[in-house]
Amino acid sequence: MTDRTPLARFEEHARRSPDRIAVRGPDETLSYRELDLLAGRFATVLESSGLRPGDRVGLRPTRGARLAVAVLGCAKAGLPYVPLDPAYPSERTALIADRANLTLTVGDQDFDGMTLLPPQPSPADRSPTPGLAYVIFTSGSTGVPKGVPVTTASLTALFAATDRLFDFGPQDVWPLMHSYNFDFSVWEMWGAWRSGAELAVPDQPTLRSPARTVHWLAETGATVLNQVPTVFGYLVAALEEQRTILPTVRHVIFGGEEFASAPLRRWRGLGHRAAVTNMYGITEATVHATFRRLAPGEEPPTHPTPIGWPLPGIAHRVVDPDLRPVRPGHSGQLLLSGAQLLTGYLGDEHLTAERLVQLPDTGDLRWYTTGDLVTEDADGELHYLGRADRQVQLRGYRIELGEVEAVLLRTGMVRAAAVSVAATPRGDQQLVAHVVPAAAASTSAELRRALAALLPEHMVPSRFVQVAELATTASGKLDRSPTAPHHPLI
Repeated sequence: MTDRTPLARFEEHARRSPDRIAVRGPDETLSYRELDLLAGRFATVLESSGLRPGDRVGLRPTRGARLAVAVLGCAKAGLPYVPLDPAYPSERTALIADRANLTLTVGDQDFDGMTLLPPQPSPADRSPTPGLAYVIFTSGSTGVPKGVPVTTASLTALFAATDRLFDFGPQDVWPLMHSYNFDFSVWEMWGAWRSGAELAVPDQPTLRSPARTVHWLAETGATVLNQVPTVFGYLVAALEEQRTILPTVRHVIFGGEEFASAPLRRWRGLGHRAAVTNMYGITEATVHATFRRLAPGEEPPTHPTPIGWPLPGIAHRVVDPDLRPVRPGHSGQLLLSGAQLLTGYLGDEHLTAERLVQLPDTGDLRWYTTGDLVTEDADGELHYLGRADRQVQLRGYRIELGEVEAVLLRTGMVRAAAVSVAATPRGDQQLVAHVVPAAAASTSAELRRALAALLPEHMVPSRFVQVAELATTASGKLDRSPTAPHHPLI
């Protein structure tokens, strides 16, 4: 049953266990039977509006049951969806909608009787792509979002690979912790439905408050908790403040950014015994590409971070700038290939040619150049070093900002850190570290002394700015931009 599409697995659960809860949202709760019927009706309305398989549909409902109906309805109709989360800035949403060349956009109002969808849409350049599941837009190096089309086959390959690694089942409750503009949500939604589990959806105010999130997670009985490490740190802080735990959580799965060991140590110190998995992934590889289960009590080094081994079905290479293999233990860029990988960016042949390459010894096989630096040890385990494009040159030295952040965390004097390059009044460049202090706040001089014992002088930040909380992007990742609006200490 592992090679069946996620939709087919959902429909099987709807037949076998129709009364089990499929989605519990802030607006309403739907059983598998109810969600299947509503999604089928939504698919019929889409098809009757003149859409054909492969036409792209923009989705902008608020979080909850309507989002579930829309995602499943698009899958039933063979229509890839493009997420347009209303929680995102309207200017960026408009840019995504324009670049996606949408055939139709669906909002909350279109669910009232499901009769308000416009008939016979006819965009100027209608180019449907059958077989797509969704198109998610991610940040582009040029400042313009890039569209990543993901096929149903790639989504099926993801879950076929992870089925043998996890014991997900109908007993689980998956909280939807991420925006549906972020591909972690794909794993959360389909991970729940294809295993017959419940998808629990908090409202936006709850997600914005760690204290409220803790209460909501306990109330829903969450069992599978997917987390970006930075956000996990805030969640752990709320648990510590409330002096409570989440006893029903049996899996914590990290992804989205580099792993942080300090929040995990504090999480375990509260008494949690959940299985912990660190997964490296990118949207272009359909959410997750590698798997690393931590042994009970294991605290892997923060840097380089062990990200484990590629999922079954994913091939990998570690190469130098000329795409030649590097020896074990040496750093290089990670290349990936396999059924989970994208075949090209939406409407961008130049970027596709730049990021998908061929190697001399692998024939016509195309490899995705991730831009991520790793090392591979003698056992084949990969260790994440950081982004190739986060390397800076300062006073003649090349510096990986991720390494400075990792060492700051390793001192135990800060809970979170973001290091960037900023201009001085004199016009030259300096390293600036925004840090969230640990319980016993340290002075800038103490932080500088601690780093000086671990890093060469040119890698020690010139300025330390202590803040109450680091800003995150709309998808929940740490905002590392020099102008990030970190929250000051009062």
